[in-house]
Amino acid sequence: MKLEVKYLNSGKFVFVDEEGKQHGGEFDDAKSFSEGYAAVRLGKKWFYLDDENFALHGGYDYAENFSEGYATVRENNSSYYVKAGNFDKLIGEDLDWAWGLQEGVGEILKNCKYYFVKLVNDELQVQSKGYDYVRAFNEGFGVGVIDGKAYLINKSFEEKGQGWDDAWSVFEGFSIVKDNGLNYFVSIKDFKRYGAGYDKVICSFSDGVAVCREAGVKFKVNKKIEIVCDEEDDYFSLAGRVPRLIQDFPAEKFADKKFCLKIKNAVFKYFMQKIEMAEESNLCNAKFQEETSQEITNVLQLLKEKKEGKEKQIANKNQKEKFLEKLNDAFLNDEKE
Repeated sequence: MKLEVKYLNSGKFVFVDEEGKQHGGEFDDAKSFSEGYAAVRLGKKWFYLDDENFALHGGYDYAENFSEGYATVRENNSSYYVKAGNFDKLIGEDLDWAWGLQEGVGEILKNCKYYFVKLVNDELQVQSKGYDYVRAFNEGFGVGVIDGKAYLINKSFEEKGQGWDDAWSVFEGFSIVKDNGLNYFVSIKDFKRYGAGYDKVICSFSDGVAVCREAGVKFKVNKKIEIVCDEEDDYFSLAGRVPRLIQDFPAEKFADKKFCLKIKNAVFKYFMQKIEMAEESNLCNAKFQEETSQEITNVLQLLKEKKEGKEKQIANKNQKEKFLEKLNDAFLNDEKE
């Protein structure tokens, strides 16, 4: 039976089924059911309401939903874990805060440090060293931040990656990390950084696509770390605002001479505007000219590599097709004989 929380005009909370029938009484606050129990408040105390006979269990200062057989509760300014069916046993000691299990791993805050923990035989076991901040496990990895550097943490609680300014949970094999003010994708296969660097990643990977934004333009990135724009003009807009993103444009686009020309024109306008703005602000000094010249060189080299890369792909494809034709001819000739 599926039950949902409903708020009444009286200020109370109740649970109703799909037909609107009420179950389990009225409460001062309530959370949705999870793993057979819902956290509910009566007065100042929180209890767990089961979905079989709607009995109340426990009684705490605060309670969170169950996850993987355990829930976190607050009592006397400390956090604990409780196991479903054994609500009187508080697991943990002197925890400033605790978070629910995900992939068998929870997080606790104790003495201003965050730790990854496991619950073994209903006993709390600290698994990691203390971090300045952590993020929950997903797809086999959590995140630990220490001394200003973020690392991916595997199930052996080893630090993976070079250490970034920040990192987020893994989705579809990639974490988003921040380095020197830009966001990148990091693969859990090699922990290397991929992408040209983005101002903002709006949404991490879902169904093979992430969503980013740069210079006011929203675009998608596939798991090849290629920028996928809904409109072709968006490529030219991006190139004309943030030339470094050309690095992530799909290689096949550069087989089109018109596309290449439009990209070059967009980049040319970008640098002309940059120089004009510097001249108007009296900033077109030797340092600016040197940095801009280097930026132009880098972009021209990037365009050259993109074009040569596509030409190489085409050459390899033609070579493969010729080989297959030769192989087919050999077999066909054998059949004729």
